[in-house]
Amino acid sequence: MVRATWKLYAYLNSAWVDITDDVIRNTSAEWGLAGNRSLDMVGSPGSLEFDLNNYTVVGKYSPEHPNTVAGWKKGVFIKQVFTYEGEEYVRFFGFVDSFSNSGPRDEFKHIVVMDWLEYAARHSIVNPGILENQRAADLLNTVLGLMPIRPQATDFDLSVNLFTTTFDVVTSKTKGYDEAIKAAYSEVGYVYLKKAKNNGDTLVFDNARRRNAWATLTDIPLSEGSSGFLKKEDSSYLLKEDGGKIILNQLAELHLDDSTSVIDYEIEDGENLVNYFSLYAWPRRIDTSLKVLFQLDTVMAIGSGKSITIKGNYVDPTTGLAINGQGMVTPVATTDYLMNTEEDGTGTNITTDLVVTASYGAEGFEHVLTNNNSNPGYITKFNCRGFGIYIFNPVESVAKDDDSIDEFDTRSESLTQKYKNGLVYGSFYTKLIVEDESQPRTILNRLFLSANKSGDMMLAFLNLDVGDMIWVTEERSNIDKHYYIQSVSYQTMPAGIIMFQWVLRETRTLEKGLESLAVEFRGGSSGDAVDFDYLPQVVRLPRRSFSVWIYADTAPVSTSDNIMGPFSDGAGVLISLTTDRRIQYYSKNTAVVGVWQSPANSVPLTAWTHVVVTMDIGDGTNDPVIYINGTLQSPTETATPSGALRINNEIGAPFVVGNWKTATEDYTRAFDGKIQDPRVYNRILSQADVTTLYNAGTPDLDLLIDDTLVFQGFIIRSDRSADYIDQTLTSDTTVRDTILSVLGVPHGGPIGRAP
Repeated sequence: MVRATWKLYAYLNSAWVDITDDVIRNTSAEWGLAGNRSLDMVGSPGSLEFDLNNYTVVGKYSPEHPNTVAGWKKGVFIKQVFTYEGEEYVRFFGFVDSFSNSGPRDEFKHIVVMDWLEYAARHSIVNPGILENQRAADLLNTVLGLMPIRPQATDFDLSVNLFTTTFDVVTSKTKGYDEAIKAAYSEVGYVYLKKAKNNGDTLVFDNARRRNAWATLTDIPLSEGSSGFLKKEDSSYLLKEDGGKIILNQLAELHLDDSTSVIDYEIEDGENLVNYFSLYAWPRRIDTSLKVLFQLDTVMAIGSGKSITIKGNYVDPTTGLAINGQGMVTPVATTDYLMNTEEDGTGTNITTDLVVTASYGAEGFEHVLTNNNSNPGYITKFNCRGFGIYIFNPVESVAKDDDSIDEFDTRSESLTQKYKNGLVYGSFYTKLIVEDESQPRTILNRLFLSANKSGDMMLAFLNLDVGDMIWVTEERSNIDKHYYIQSVSYQTMPAGIIMFQWVLRETRTLEKGLESLAVEFRGGSSGDAVDFDYLPQVVRLPRRSFSVWIYADTAPVSTSDNIMGPFSDGAGVLISLTTDRRIQYYSKNTAVVGVWQSPANSVPLTAWTHVVVTMDIGDGTNDPVIYINGTLQSPTETATPSGALRINNEIGAPFVVGNWKTATEDYTRAFDGKIQDPRVYNRILSQADVTTLYNAGTPDLDLLIDDTLVFQGFIIRSDRSADYIDQTLTSDTTVRDTILSVLGVPHGGPIGRAP
């Protein structure tokens, strides 16, 4: 049995003081996401609890007692540090939140320590004013800037979503934690605290693409008993100065695959069912001209030389309903306020002696008014003008599985994205959840583990945390899946025993649970297609690259066959195969379309062919670059474009593979052959990139995966492969992409094939 040592420190009078010897019995801690359901995206406040000896020195840990240790009080920082194989790990960091008596006559003090998220849940933020075009990471950084106490460190992804306005739904009661929820839900990402080794307190934001098909298991160090050692050429060990061997510091993925690694499993069958998912977005309407958002409804008196404070909320001038506002203007004398010597507005107008100190927030104002006149005054008019923000009518998108509802009744979830004006990105997530969770399945909720089982289990306890991914196999329950750690809890006991638990959420990756698919389209009038609908991530890109493997059975007869592209009647681009077997790139411009073609017969029949087309629109006149089987082509411009590329008009254009779908063209140009690994990058691929993807003629899904890849299909669930391979695909056998798990719906009757 392996053991680690631990110490408990309190930050007293600007120094860390070891209080371990005063700890009685056990310590216990927990932190992480609230559970393992689809809406558990924001970490809950974490806690550490323990008892302190309060009797050897009577009152040592009783605040305000004469014997209280110097600096000990509510709010003191505490950290628990574990040491194993010479390395220190800060496993919990927080502040003392409460004291209570534990035992007779106050002999023990029970201490509850909370982490930074508890502070965020209590601390009201001062509205910074409405901000525009922010991403979730920007929003979180702004919130942190408004808080006196911040986490020790941050680790924020670049958000997928852009929020048109933020902080326009902030009130005087809004907490920092509330904004974290809005950021996570609006992104469909995750916000949580991770107990980092060095500081114990890192605020993490994972964006919407973090948990995608390409996610990999988290590496952890191997223990000295499992790792190798450095050797010299003569096979003797390299030694340290003290004679010890130099360890290789190897890393490994955690695979829990036998009962000796796990004390127990918490498994449920048929749970976490979701067959109806509602998504709400909050479109904003903002005034285009100044409006009176507040007006004083009664006369207010103010004595000579006195000041009063007026507070009020903004309302819709038409309906009187509460709204938010932005661009509030400093009140102007006469236009916005009047002060007279008589209550009925008569007497002397002394408005020039009224000084207004304005203070505006998103929901209302708090102005200080000072009467510098020698006479008392009456405020007979007071308005606040600005641009109203109206969020009265949320819009809803619903994903549902009618067959599941008929069988199991409605099992619903709902998600509100307060900083999203539209439904598109959020609907990707809702459709995926219903696709994956509308049927009963075995759920592994929790693992019960002992850090003392082995050196590797001790290092797993010390290194793995919320957001890390592990692999669990359990034969009796037929479990062989990847899981994200959702929350962590542990308990230290006498004799160095450490028991810990992980709450887990299943995920599907290309290593475990997902696999690639080729799709065969039948050409002609079949109407075969895979329609991914509108994908914001692939449109309106100034630099864009398409990559795809095609296997053409026959050449088109009279018109070109479409391979893929975001396209509508008004805008977009298409990659097609022409009747003389050229790759054609077609783009919509404001005046005349542009068409470029590779040389005739450059695409062979009945052979897998790799095609890449890149386009840097620059000033709108740049030509595309076409590669076939890794070789740069010399394209012919068969239609010279005129006017700028209609890139902004691509909003709403559906992304279809194997055909097209517009208001006037209803799947009329099906490709005749197979397509696999269609991709879109938001950059220009280089010749070296293209050579890598071509891979000497062997399609390989794993190549050139980076943050600039915004779309990659076709991916299916491994447990449903029998429904896809050599089967006609229908709307019930959707395929997905690897990046945001967007679902593509087959049309016509294409056939799934093994890649």
